[in-house]
Amino acid sequence: MEDTTPLEKIADQHRAEILGVAASVIRGAVRGCSDDADLDRFALDEPWASVHLDGAFVSLYAGDVLRSCRGSLESGVPLRKSLVRAAESACHDFRFAPLDPKELDGLTIGVALLYDRVIVDTEPARRAEAVVVGEHGIILSSGTRSGLLLPVVGRRYGWTADEFLDATCKKADLARGAWRYDDVVMETFKAVELEGDFAELTER
Repeated sequence: MEDTTPLEKIADQHRAEILGVAASVIRGAVRGCSDDADLDRFALDEPWASVHLDGAFVSLYAGDVLRSCRGSLESGVPLRKSLVRAAESACHDFRFAPLDPKELDGLTIGVALLYDRVIVDTEPARRAEAVVVGEHGIILSSGTRSGLLLPVVGRRYGWTADEFLDATCKKADLARGAWRYDDVVMETFKAVELEGDFAELTER
């Protein structure tokens, strides 16, 4: 059996706290108030709160419908800070209608803690071989255009590696199959992904 990473152990042991902090940040921001007291349970002096990530993303779903997915790719940022930034960002996903305080308790919240981010340095035509769908997320960039899809997206749709890469091209506003181009940079990453019901994670 494959050994779990330190980050996976942290996420397993502190799942409710990690999800709860993200939900509390969102609830406070959407209501226009601060939930600093609730964030105290995720204290900065906790050793696991200072573990460095390659980024974090927070997603919100109403059933199977995506309501928000935002985050950052800042490497070397402590878990707590990266998580709070991602949750704050998720309150302002301009692809969707603004979040309504009344809808929050009906949402599912997902947190992705990113690690092991690497540039795929192989022949472009063989890049799909570097992707394990369900385990890897993908970042594609070319010039000012870039797109990212989390590992959960590949699992959710049951894509092949080629389909996952093509979907990331679409996210980056690149032509289908552009992941095979020499001028497109491809990166993969792994993520610890957590999910829970919003209403169960925060006090109303």
